[in-house]
Amino acid sequence: MNVTQPEWTEIVKWWELRRILYNLLMFCIGIASIQIAYVSIPLLYIIIGIALNIGYSFFPAAEHLIHQRHAVILKRYRHFAFASYLFASMLMVIGFAVLLRIS
Repeated sequence: MNVTQPEWTEIVKWWELRRILYNLLMFCIGIASIQIAYVSIPLLYIIIGIALNIGYSFFPAAEHLIHQRHAVILKRYRHFAFASYLFASMLMVIGFAVLLRIS
C-alpha cells in the first residue's frame, strides 16, 4: 500500500483550523469552570489555556512522524488525537474547578 506523504503545510493547516474549534470549546469550558469554582481572578486559567495550546502544537509534528513510519495508522490518528486531547483538556479544566470548589 503506497500512501503519499502530505505536505507539511497541509498537516499544519488541518490542525490549525481545528485549533479554532478547540479554543472556542475550551473557552466555554473555562468560563463554566470559573463559575463552578467561584474564581474571581482567572489568571491560573489563562496559564492553563496557554499550556494546553502549547501541548496542542505538538500534534502536527507527531502526525508527520507517524506518517513517515506508519502511514496506515494515519487515517484514524487525526480525529482520534483531536477528540482525545479535547476531552482530556476539558476534563482537566473542569476537574480543576471541582478540586477548587471542594477544598
